Amino acid sequence: MKGMSGVLLAAVAVLGLAACEDGPVTLTEAEAKSLFVSLAKTPQGDPVSESADKNVYGCPDGGTVTVTGTGSIDEKGDTSTIRLQQVLVPEGCGANGLVLDGDPAVTYATNTTFVGNIGDATMDGGAKGLLKWRKGEDEGTCDIDLTLAAEEKLTRDIPVLEGAFKGKLCGHEVEIAAAEVIRIVLD
Repeated sequence: MKGMSGVLLAAVAVLGLAACEDGPVTLTEAEAKSLFVSLAKTPQGDPVSESADKNVYGCPDGGTVTVTGTGSIDEKGDTSTIRLQQVLVPEGCGANGLVLDGDPAVTYATNTTFVGNIGDATMDGGAKGLLKWRKGEDEGTCDIDLTLAAEEKLTRDIPVLEGAFKGKLCGHEVEIAAAEVIRIVLD
Protein backbone atom coordinates (compact mmCIF):
# COMPACT_ATOMS: atom_id res chain seq x y z
CA MET A 1 0.00 0.00 0.00
CA LYS A 2 2.83 2.34 0.80
CA GLY A 3 4.05 2.15 -2.83
CA MET A 4 0.56 2.90 -4.11
CA SER A 5 0.37 6.12 -2.06
CA GLY A 6 3.60 7.33 -3.65
CA VAL A 7 2.22 6.62 -7.14
CA LEU A 8 -1.00 8.48 -6.35
CA LEU A 9 0.93 11.49 -4.98
CA ALA A 10 3.14 11.56 -8.08
CA ALA A 11 0.07 11.41 -10.36
CA VAL A 12 -1.60 14.26 -8.45
CA ALA A 13 1.58 16.35 -8.70
CA VAL A 14 1.84 15.78 -12.48
CA LEU A 15 -1.82 16.63 -12.99
CA GLY A 16 -1.42 19.75 -10.85
CA LEU A 17 1.56 20.94 -12.92
CA ALA A 18 -0.30 20.30 -16.17
CA ALA A 19 -3.25 22.37 -14.95
CA CYS A 20 -0.94 25.31 -14.24
CA GLU A 21 0.56 25.42 -17.75
CA ASP A 22 -0.75 28.17 -19.98
CA GLY A 23 -2.44 26.98 -23.15
CA PRO A 24 -3.38 29.13 -26.12
CA VAL A 25 -5.97 31.77 -25.30
CA THR A 26 -9.12 31.46 -27.38
CA LEU A 27 -12.18 33.59 -27.90
CA THR A 28 -15.62 32.36 -27.01
CA GLU A 29 -18.02 31.78 -29.90
CA ALA A 30 -19.88 34.99 -29.00
CA GLU A 31 -16.61 36.99 -28.99
CA ALA A 32 -15.59 35.46 -32.34
CA LYS A 33 -18.92 36.41 -33.90
CA SER A 34 -18.62 39.93 -32.50
CA LEU A 35 -15.10 40.19 -33.97
CA PHE A 36 -16.32 39.27 -37.46
CA VAL A 37 -19.47 41.42 -37.40
CA SER A 38 -17.50 44.46 -36.20
CA LEU A 39 -14.81 43.99 -38.84
CA ALA A 40 -17.26 43.48 -41.71
CA LYS A 41 -19.51 46.40 -40.72
CA THR A 42 -16.73 48.98 -40.26
CA PRO A 43 -16.30 49.64 -44.04
CA GLN A 44 -20.05 50.28 -44.37
CA GLY A 45 -19.70 53.75 -42.86
CA ASP A 46 -18.08 56.88 -44.22
CA PRO A 47 -14.32 56.63 -44.83
CA VAL A 48 -11.92 58.86 -42.90
CA SER A 49 -9.70 58.99 -46.00
CA GLU A 50 -10.10 57.95 -49.62
CA SER A 51 -7.79 57.46 -52.57
CA ALA A 52 -8.03 55.79 -55.95
CA ASP A 53 -6.77 52.45 -54.63
CA LYS A 54 -7.89 52.32 -50.98
CA ASN A 55 -10.26 53.68 -48.35
CA VAL A 56 -9.57 53.93 -44.62
CA TYR A 57 -12.41 53.61 -42.11
CA GLY A 58 -12.44 54.45 -38.41
CA CYS A 59 -13.32 51.74 -35.89
CA PRO A 60 -15.82 52.37 -33.06
CA ASP A 61 -13.17 52.25 -30.28
CA GLY A 62 -10.17 53.67 -32.18
CA GLY A 63 -7.86 52.37 -34.87
CA THR A 64 -8.70 51.81 -38.52
CA VAL A 65 -9.55 49.30 -41.22
CA THR A 66 -7.87 49.86 -44.60
CA VAL A 67 -9.86 48.47 -47.53
CA THR A 68 -8.53 47.78 -51.01
CA GLY A 69 -10.36 45.87 -53.68
CA THR A 70 -12.11 45.56 -56.96
CA GLY A 71 -15.66 45.76 -58.16
CA SER A 72 -17.48 45.04 -61.38
CA ILE A 73 -20.98 44.87 -62.81
CA ASP A 74 -21.91 42.14 -65.29
CA GLU A 75 -25.13 42.57 -67.26
CA LYS A 76 -26.75 39.88 -69.41
CA GLY A 77 -30.32 40.49 -70.54
CA ASP A 78 -32.41 41.36 -67.49
CA THR A 79 -29.82 39.98 -65.05
CA SER A 80 -27.18 42.13 -63.34
CA THR A 81 -24.45 40.89 -61.01
CA ILE A 82 -22.39 43.19 -58.81
CA ARG A 83 -19.09 41.56 -57.83
CA LEU A 84 -17.03 43.02 -54.99
CA GLN A 85 -13.76 41.67 -53.63
CA GLN A 86 -12.20 43.56 -50.76
CA VAL A 87 -9.15 43.07 -48.60
CA LEU A 88 -9.70 44.36 -45.06
CA VAL A 89 -6.61 45.17 -42.97
CA PRO A 90 -7.39 46.31 -39.40
CA GLU A 91 -4.75 48.32 -37.55
CA GLY A 92 -5.44 48.68 -33.84
CA CYS A 93 -9.16 48.46 -34.69
CA GLY A 94 -11.09 48.53 -31.43
CA ALA A 95 -14.65 47.22 -31.17
CA ASN A 96 -16.62 45.43 -28.45
CA GLY A 97 -13.65 45.09 -26.11
CA LEU A 98 -11.35 43.58 -28.77
CA VAL A 99 -8.48 45.17 -30.68
CA LEU A 100 -7.83 43.70 -34.16
CA ASP A 101 -4.74 43.78 -36.33
CA GLY A 102 -4.28 42.28 -39.78
CA ASP A 103 -2.01 39.26 -40.00
CA PRO A 104 -2.09 39.45 -42.97
CA ALA A 105 -5.72 40.40 -43.64
CA VAL A 106 -9.22 39.19 -44.47
CA THR A 107 -10.51 38.84 -48.02
CA TYR A 108 -14.23 39.58 -48.16
CA ALA A 109 -16.14 38.89 -51.39
CA THR A 110 -19.78 39.24 -52.39
CA ASN A 111 -21.67 38.64 -55.61
CA THR A 112 -25.16 40.15 -55.70
CA THR A 113 -27.42 39.13 -58.59
CA PHE A 114 -30.60 41.01 -59.55
CA VAL A 115 -33.11 39.70 -62.07
CA GLY A 116 -35.41 42.27 -63.66
CA ASN A 117 -36.79 45.18 -61.69
CA ILE A 118 -38.49 43.16 -58.99
CA GLY A 119 -36.03 44.24 -56.31
CA ASP A 120 -35.22 40.70 -55.15
CA ALA A 121 -31.57 39.61 -55.21
CA THR A 122 -29.39 36.65 -54.35
CA MET A 123 -26.01 36.99 -52.64
CA ASP A 124 -23.08 34.63 -52.34
CA GLY A 125 -19.46 34.96 -51.39
CA GLY A 126 -17.61 34.76 -48.11
CA ALA A 127 -14.65 35.79 -46.00
CA LYS A 128 -11.24 34.14 -45.56
CA GLY A 129 -8.13 35.22 -43.70
CA LEU A 130 -6.30 35.55 -40.43
CA LEU A 131 -6.34 38.28 -37.79
CA LYS A 132 -4.53 38.99 -34.56
CA TRP A 133 -6.70 40.04 -31.62
CA ARG A 134 -6.12 41.45 -28.14
CA LYS A 135 -8.46 41.65 -25.18
CA GLY A 136 -6.87 43.14 -22.09
CA GLU A 137 -3.73 41.07 -21.44
CA ASP A 138 -4.93 38.16 -23.63
CA GLU A 139 -4.06 37.86 -27.29
CA GLY A 140 -4.33 35.31 -30.05
CA THR A 141 -5.13 34.73 -33.68
CA CYS A 142 -8.38 34.06 -35.46
CA ASP A 143 -8.68 32.04 -38.67
CA ILE A 144 -11.69 33.02 -40.76
CA ASP A 145 -13.24 30.73 -43.39
CA LEU A 146 -16.91 31.65 -43.92
CA THR A 147 -19.27 31.17 -46.86
CA LEU A 148 -22.18 33.53 -47.57
CA ALA A 149 -25.54 32.48 -49.04
CA ALA A 150 -28.41 34.98 -48.75
CA GLU A 151 -31.45 36.46 -50.48
CA GLU A 152 -32.82 39.97 -50.35
CA LYS A 153 -36.57 40.25 -50.80
CA LEU A 154 -38.88 43.21 -50.87
CA THR A 155 -41.76 42.86 -48.43
CA ARG A 156 -44.17 45.80 -48.47
CA ASP A 157 -41.37 47.91 -50.01
CA ILE A 158 -39.06 47.04 -47.12
CA PRO A 159 -36.01 44.94 -48.00
CA VAL A 160 -35.46 41.84 -45.88
CA LEU A 161 -32.17 39.95 -45.98
CA GLU A 162 -32.36 36.23 -45.24
CA GLY A 163 -29.42 33.84 -45.16
CA ALA A 164 -26.16 33.49 -43.32
CA PHE A 165 -22.40 33.31 -43.18
CA LYS A 166 -21.45 29.74 -42.21
CA GLY A 167 -18.16 28.05 -41.51
CA LYS A 168 -15.10 28.24 -39.25
CA LEU A 169 -14.38 31.33 -37.16
CA CYS A 170 -11.65 31.45 -34.49
CA GLY A 171 -11.86 27.67 -34.05
CA HIS A 172 -15.67 27.60 -33.78
CA GLU A 173 -18.21 26.26 -36.27
CA VAL A 174 -20.58 29.24 -36.60
CA GLU A 175 -23.60 30.61 -38.39
CA ILE A 176 -24.09 34.38 -38.45
CA ALA A 177 -27.23 35.93 -39.93
CA ALA A 178 -26.38 37.94 -43.04
CA ALA A 179 -28.60 40.78 -41.78
CA GLU A 180 -26.23 41.21 -38.77
CA VAL A 181 -23.33 41.88 -41.15
CA ILE A 182 -24.66 43.43 -44.37
CA ARG A 183 -26.37 46.80 -44.42
CA ILE A 184 -29.08 47.16 -47.05
CA VAL A 185 -28.99 50.60 -48.65
CA LEU A 186 -32.33 52.03 -49.71
CA ASP A 187 -32.41 54.36 -52.71
